[in-house]
Amino acid sequence: MASNQLLQDPNYDPNGFMDWIREEFGCKSDGQLSRALGNGDTWRPTISRVRNKKQAVSDSLLVKISDYTGMGTGAIKMRMFREAA
Repeated sequence: MASNQLLQDPNYDPNGFMDWIREEFGCKSDGQLSRALGNGDTWRPTISRVRNKKQAVSDSLLVKISDYTGMGTGAIKMRMFREAA
């Protein structure tokens, strides 16, 4: 799915997704998550843009999450969407 399509999808839930990632990394804040992803606070602006639906989750962020969790990128992508009611 292209970035624009993803951002327009009504089931796309970036806040729920980022909250889940924070839990997986054992972080209490987005700042802690940014540091856990590596390179200090480099990821903080990306996390903010994802939460505010200004940017879709990037491939590089998916790979970082995959490396840490051991989950495949397809399984991680499925976590980006709300469960169907």
